[in-house]
Amino acid sequence: MVVAEVRRRVTGSPSMTFVEYFKAVTNITTPLNDAISLGAGGGQLELDLVKQRVVQRIVGYDLSRTRVHMARNAVPPHLSTRVRYEVQDMESFMPPFQVDLVVLKMAFHHIQNLEAVSQHLHKILKPNGLIYFDEFVGPARWQFLQSDIDVCNRLLQVLDANFSKNVRSGRTKRCGRPSMQAMLDNDPSEAARSDELIPALVRAGFRQVVSRTYGGSIFAWLFSQIMGNFERHPDAVRLIMEFERILEDKKLSAPHHVFAIFEKI
Repeated sequence: MVVAEVRRRVTGSPSMTFVEYFKAVTNITTPLNDAISLGAGGGQLELDLVKQRVVQRIVGYDLSRTRVHMARNAVPPHLSTRVRYEVQDMESFMPPFQVDLVVLKMAFHHIQNLEAVSQHLHKILKPNGLIYFDEFVGPARWQFLQSDIDVCNRLLQVLDANFSKNVRSGRTKRCGRPSMQAMLDNDPSEAARSDELIPALVRAGFRQVVSRTYGGSIFAWLFSQIMGNFERHPDAVRLIMEFERILEDKKLSAPHHVFAIFEKI
């Protein structure tokens, strides 16, 4: 339900994936030669980029050995020479070769030295190289606006109690703001400078050619831990997400998630 609505906001169609949209708006008819993906995670995106003929070859980097192991196991034998994964810290590592495309999907917001990494990306990208950018750009270290928290809790109050219960604990859900210390204790890299990602890339010499926001200031936090309660109620999900979008259109809330395409200049 959420995926379909997010796709509709970004691509214009609930059935069109981000990769298909990226290929369409960049007019890629012949696959790009080489790409890297920073914070590759489970590896599905890299496979999709090759299968959709966006790139010929891609190397995914991730700090987690477990995730790299999982991603490697997911690569079918006939693509093993074209889709590879390596364990690397993207805060300090950059490949010694140039590429046509850099993929940043829900990992760039963990970077703390944005200036150095953005400059490195500019160096390794070929002229007119592209960045596939799908990221959290909301408040740094999840220090959410009180107005967004209030809206989230007001919605929870008017929902039937069966919707607002944590699917695991059974407790009534409440939206809030984690303390700065809690964020640092849990993961000091999480959303370290998330609100500075796009300006950092622009300063490093990238031009933003596509920008499609898809919310998250309300629905991402409201549905967290209670999404399972809405499985048979897609209309309620769409209503809440549309309400959030109205707030954004009226400049009463700012989106936390952006899909964008950058070009090296």
